[in-house]
Amino acid sequence: MSAAATVSVGQTWLDNDKRFRERRIRITAIEGAFAYGWVIDANDKALRETRIALKRFKPNSTGYRLESK
Repeated sequence: MSAAATVSVGQTWLDNDKRFRERRIRITAIEGAFAYGWVIDANDKALRETRIALKRFKPNSTGYRLESK
C-alpha cells in the first residue's frame, strides 16, 4: 500500500521525530506527492500551515504516525 493511499483529509498525524515531540498535523489537502495541513496544539488550535511529502507518512523515527481518522 502506498503512503498516498493511507493519508486522507481530516486525519491527524503525530510527528515521530524526537526533536518535535507532541507536534500534530491536521491534513487539509493532498496534491501530488504532498500533504498540506496545519500544525495544531493540544487544544486543536491551528498554529501554522505546513507541507509534507507523502513518503514521510510511515512509522519510523523521522516519519509520522496516525493519531485519528
